[in-house]
Amino acid sequence: MKPEVVQPPKELKIVTRLREQHAAVHELWEQGMSKAAIGRKLGLHQATVRKLVSARSADDVVAKSLQRAHIVDPYVDHLHRRWNEGIRNAAQLY
Repeated sequence: MKPEVVQPPKELKIVTRLREQHAAVHELWEQGMSKAAIGRKLGLHQATVRKLVSARSADDVVAKSLQRAHIVDPYVDHLHRRWNEGIRNAAQLY
């Protein structure tokens, strides 16, 4: 019997997007573009551009984003239990 091939976990979409945005922002910043011009070119809010420019690496931005608290955090266990019971209606989950 062949051993199972273990695949690394797939990267979250938000992580991929933040890495791409960080790289694009830094490339334009190094070319001498202003933060406002970068925001217009990439379709990003000026605060997002400012955050990405000031971050030394994409990992800094990713870590901060993943550690952020979410409004449903206190209810995650309840939501998982109800979901596993077959409740898929948002109003019923609420």
